[in-house]
Amino acid sequence: MNLLDFSSYFPDEASCVEHFKTQREKLGLICKKCNGTAHYWKKDKIAFQCKKCGYRTALRSSNKLEMVIKQHIAITTSEIKEVHTFLPWVHSAIGNAKRILDGIHHSNGENYLQNYLNEYCYKYNRRYFGEKLFDRLLLACIENS
Repeated sequence: MNLLDFSSYFPDEASCVEHFKTQREKLGLICKKCNGTAHYWKKDKIAFQCKKCGYRTALRSSNKLEMVIKQHIAITTSEIKEVHTFLPWVHSAIGNAKRILDGIHHSNGENYLQNYLNEYCYKYNRRYFGEKLFDRLLLACIENS
């Protein structure tokens, strides 16, 4: 989405609030006070209010990360003879990162290496977003606020 598309899609603050509200509703709301899931919208307060206890949740606040616990399973690749067949996309991503560092950033020092890796990860993780990039950014803001 470019700036002109953004301006036509969100001509005023009310349209932005409505889109943000819709995205929050899609993710689901859980009351921080009573864990209730039924809410209604308070337009005058720009907040959701729990139907059970009346607690208000501002549009920009989120408890999504507070409730999510991610599990990570480690795999030792030294036990696998043909690692490239086990994790082909991982090896492709690492190979692409090496090519970029050897190509574009070959003359820069180690001081900037982490910045270049961060840039590569950012671009790699968003390679299929296209027109949905803005909505994904909005969801990230909602979940991380």
